[in-house]
Amino acid sequence: SALAVVSGLQYREPFVSIGDASKPMSLAEANKVIRAAKRSLCGQDLSDHLALLRASDGFEAARAKGGDHARSFCEAHSLSFRQMQTMRQTTTRLRNELQGRGLWGEDADRNGSDVALVC
Repeated sequence: SALAVVSGLQYREPFVSIGDASKPMSLAEANKVIRAAKRSLCGQDLSDHLALLRASDGFEAARAKGGDHARSFCEAHSLSFRQMQTMRQTTTRLRNELQGRGLWGEDADRNGSDVALVC
């Protein structure tokens, strides 16, 4: 949902590149890894916001499977597991706050998967 994107923009970017200890990675190589991870999530749309949305959706789907699926998803997509947890918690807090103020109803997220609205 759009709340996931807003939550993702509140903190440090969840995309990270973790170099192998035996083979140090230059900053240019690290940036290339991060760009590839974002592209794998957003495809041809090339949108950081869409990459955040798809990262959040994928993280939630992996969490629902249980076990280490969420951590594996993060590793496969160059995401910080800790940052994704923080993003999830912030999304929940924002949604709860909006609901408490009567600004978030059952159909508030009806267009949450509409790519045109996110990009």
